[in-house]
Amino acid sequence: MVKRYIIFIALICAYITYQCTPDEEVVKNIKNGIQLKTKELNLKVQFYADNIVRIVKWVPDGSPEKLSLAVIKNSFPDIQIQISEKSRYINISDSRLELRISKENGEIEFFNKNRVTILKEHKKPEPRQE
Repeated sequence: MVKRYIIFIALICAYITYQCTPDEEVVKNIKNGIQLKTKELNLKVQFYADNIVRIVKWVPDGSPEKLSLAVIKNSFPDIQIQISEKSRYINISDSRLELRISKENGEIEFFNKNRVTILKEHKKPEPRQE
């Protein structure tokens, strides 16, 4: 009886530990930016110059490498950027532009140097099923 009780308590502790483990969010610093990996989305944010930033999003099983007619830079000048990570957001800024990236869903909000919103991305709502 005691063995069953100990096994039951161990299973409950394992379940609670599993449920309390945060979703996988991996933030990696890269040259002039960051790469964010979540369960649903991968995102790369990279400053090319002051106030010029390239953002690439792709699904976890996909690749960020895409065929494009646009010229994609392979080398980057050193740009002074600041990266700060909060529990729900990552802030990246240079001298003229700031981005706030949601770690939960990859939504991005752009601010000017006076912290006025320039552009805010919203996740597309799921279609209602009736």
